[in-house]
Amino acid sequence: MPMGYLNSELKREVTENLLRHPLITEVKDWKGTRERRGLNISFSVVLSDDSIINFSEIIGFGGVVSV
Repeated sequence: MPMGYLNSELKREVTENLLRHPLITEVKDWKGTRERRGLNISFSVVLSDDSIINFSEIIGFGGVVSV
């Protein structure tokens, strides 16, 4: 599958599922870039108390490659 499609679908699925949590109000700053080991994704989650949690992962063919 094209990397752009995978990034778009991953963003949609992650965002939809995170927003189901009652303390999460927003998922923002999504970035997905192709790397040799897979797709490097990063994004921020905004909680109801306005605190922000930043995530960054490399998703490879076998799952999460590194944190």
